[in-house]
Amino acid sequence: MPAKSSTTRPEQLLPMLLERLTPREWEVLRLILEAHTSKEIAHILDISQRTAEQHCENLKAKLLARSTMDVLRIVAAAERMGLVQHRQFEVA
Repeated sequence: MPAKSSTTRPEQLLPMLLERLTPREWEVLRLILEAHTSKEIAHILDISQRTAEQHCENLKAKLLARSTMDVLRIVAAAERMGLVQHRQFEVA
């Protein structure tokens, strides 16, 4: 009998990763999805560019992403899985 794998599948891991995001990181994520640069994010949120860049780095770390493109792929996967909806990222 084959041994059971203790590897966590992506569909199990993704909800846990998304739960780790702070409200500010969700705001930054929404702006990334709107294709804003760090400089633009800083201006919109009235924070320094360095702080905006740090939020982006924190997002990547929490989502286990190596790049912004990875973040976009992760969000697309989360949307396909029904974990997030596109309207969650729209400006109210």
